[in-house]
Amino acid sequence: MPINVVVDANLWISFLIGKRLKSLRNLCLSKNISVFYCDEIIEEFIDVSNRPKIKKLGIKKRNVSIVLKFIKTHCTKAEIKGVAESKVRDAKDLYLLSFSDAVNANFLLTGDKGLQSLERHNITKIISYSEFMSSMFVRLYSENPVNSINDHPADVRQRVSSERASGSDNCLKQAFHTKSPAFTHPPLDNIVKKYYILLV
Repeated sequence: MPINVVVDANLWISFLIGKRLKSLRNLCLSKNISVFYCDEIIEEFIDVSNRPKIKKLGIKKRNVSIVLKFIKTHCTKAEIKGVAESKVRDAKDLYLLSFSDAVNANFLLTGDKGLQSLERHNITKIISYSEFMSSMFVRLYSENPVNSINDHPADVRQRVSSERASGSDNCLKQAFHTKSPAFTHPPLDNIVKKYYILLV
């Protein structure tokens, strides 16, 4: 079954700016992941993109339109069906929890520390984008086990451990580009490639 994901407007702003999260595009195109959006996320994205501090970065209206078109073309639209009950720090973020309930989201991806501090809302795990990418690697590994991680060379164990601990994309991106024999083990190599597809 596809993984249901809600992406907060602040991550779409990061995608718009282009400094990070370029892999968000591939996330939306994945056959195994369904990314949902609602009118409220679109409205917040447009509002934030029009703020002076964003305009100072030289973001053009054309770029905003391109991101909006991408979201509406490659993500699934749904509606908020009710009001969630939560002790969320900022009441303005409550709609994201309500929306996550509506689409039975497995994950809510956000850069908001207040939302992240909740950790979970009903069935929805609330995490950062980098944490999500790390968890996807662990998921792929668990679905394609060799025997155990101890069967792999030491540098493989070290790289995977570093990835899980740091939540950083760089570890496996660098590992994928290395020619180390440790990454020629077919089962693990396939997992790293699947993960890398989401990163680039």
